[in-house]
Amino acid sequence: MLFRQVGDWRFLAQTLGILGLTVLSNGDLESAQEFLDEAYEVNKQSNNRAMEFVLTGKGILCMLRGEYEQARAFLQKNIVDMEKMGNRMGVLWGRARLGYVALREGSVAEAQQILVDVIENFYADQNKNGLAFTLDKMASVYVVTNKPEVAAHLIGWSDANRKDNGDPRPRIEQADLDRDIDSIRAKIGSLAFDVAYDSGRKMTLDEAVALALDTND
Repeated sequence: MLFRQVGDWRFLAQTLGILGLTVLSNGDLESAQEFLDEAYEVNKQSNNRAMEFVLTGKGILCMLRGEYEQARAFLQKNIVDMEKMGNRMGVLWGRARLGYVALREGSVAEAQQILVDVIENFYADQNKNGLAFTLDKMASVYVVTNKPEVAAHLIGWSDANRKDNGDPRPRIEQADLDRDIDSIRAKIGSLAFDVAYDSGRKMTLDEAVALALDTND
């Protein structure tokens, strides 16, 4: 890379981190590991000034491997760094991914608590990309807590929103959601899923957020 030739370690680390996170999102864990490990080492030469993508990628990679304690450590470090920089969006995305880890770990109550807080903040900012991510995860929460119709509505809204905003779901996240959809269909049947899903596609942002945050039984 040109950055390596000219000794621009900060931008080299950032580029490697972005590459690592990108290939990871597409399911290439081996290449992601190589990019992220190199980015982590290069960061040592730039006083760790470009760690957001590296820490995020390493956190997700550990989560996918079931190494939840290490995943939390990477994501928590990133959240602390973002807080020090005053990067509110970075903090929110970091917490959203932390909720994702809690959910994968089986800590459903913790995941729900984190996601509710993040959804409220993304909603206050009208951040539709952030809401699509967190409502996907809330749909997963509702699958686990036996509210499949609610989950189907949220998935429908997220799909419609992503299409409107040109925000396709990364492959590793789609794989999670596909498993959720299979679970919903198994619980309520394909017809009921389709009805709830289509209804969700028609919901406004306000309606989708209100549904996601309605945690009452």
